[in-house]
Amino acid sequence: MFDYARYRNPDRTKSNAELLCKALGVTFNTVDIGEAVRVHFRDIGHSEAERDVVYENAQARERTQVLMDIANDMNGLVVGTGDLSELALGW
Repeated sequence: MFDYARYRNPDRTKSNAELLCKALGVTFNTVDIGEAVRVHFRDIGHSEAERDVVYENAQARERTQVLMDIANDMNGLVVGTGDLSELALGW
């Protein structure tokens, strides 16, 4: 399992993920996406203080890129939820 170094990620979220991994015997890794997201915001002239769809989607795209790269490197496959399933679950 991979965590994203608390770039706007609450401590509770990380601790829940760590507990789940421990219970399942799964390795827990942290990837820092903060600088990549900040560079992206600078490149497009977007303020980090503006918490809009651009702000949220930039993080989602970076997380997906990292997951895809790690999966490719491990000969793995990324499996996840889509927007509609997240909406149905209240996320």
